[in-house]
Amino acid sequence: MQGAGRAAGEDIVNPIKEVAWMRRLSAEISRPVTFAMIQVDAAPELWRDLMAASMEAVADGADIWPQVAGRATGLLSGHHTTYCLLDVIPAYQQLKARKLTHEQLLVELRDPCLLYTSPSPRDRTRTRMPSSA
Repeated sequence: MQGAGRAAGEDIVNPIKEVAWMRRLSAEISRPVTFAMIQVDAAPELWRDLMAASMEAVADGADIWPQVAGRATGLLSGHHTTYCLLDVIPAYQQLKARKLTHEQLLVELRDPCLLYTSPSPRDRTRTRMPSSA
């Protein structure tokens, strides 16, 4: 389809145009077309517009299926990234603050003493880590 090749066919400025080309694609190939319908903080009601455009396309005979992800997509998490899934754990925050190398961090994370420094559901007062060099 003409125009569908630019940046994976994405129109990040006008997402409603996305539904328009998917509608045409579905009609042209006689196959279902699905897309990830996500909420955008800058346009919290955009999902409603995308759903309405999709429903209109379906009413006109297109086979379009918006899908909602159960969690954020495109999120990279790791020990040395901007965001780590362990960042909410006080003991991990203390380890990260020490600016350890990847290898040093792995050694510390394997230390069984670390289990006793994080708050547990029974005792939320145990948040101090033993200091080690």
